[in-house]
Amino acid sequence: MAWRRTPVQLFSLVYGIVFTFIGLAGFASHGMPGETHLLFGAFPINGLHNLAHLVIGLAGIAVYFGAPAAARTYAQTVGWVYLVLGFLGFISPNLFGLMPIGGADIALHFLAAAVALYFGYAPAVLETRRPLPH
Repeated sequence: MAWRRTPVQLFSLVYGIVFTFIGLAGFASHGMPGETHLLFGAFPINGLHNLAHLVIGLAGIAVYFGAPAAARTYAQTVGWVYLVLGFLGFISPNLFGLMPIGGADIALHFLAAAVALYFGYAPAVLETRRPLPH
């Protein structure tokens, strides 16, 4: 019997695909490991930044196939992490020398946080799994 996925599971799949793509695109366009480049001409990245995107993306894809509670935890965790990164981008645009998180990344981090937190804290009634009709 096939099961419908909940909105938070679909969120985790979409975020997973997007962040995996961003991580792979960063690795494909990135030069030497210690260098910073602009992804899509606007977003500063380096090797660690690309790896972080890839891990977040693959985790999102993985939790899509699990229980809705795992997807909810993923959404909440990603939301809080990106909210903190948004504020840290003002304080330390290079995250204390580890990776660039300033510039255009700040707005993107706040947007990513808002969407993730919305799905992470949406009413639990949306998590009811029902079988697909035959």
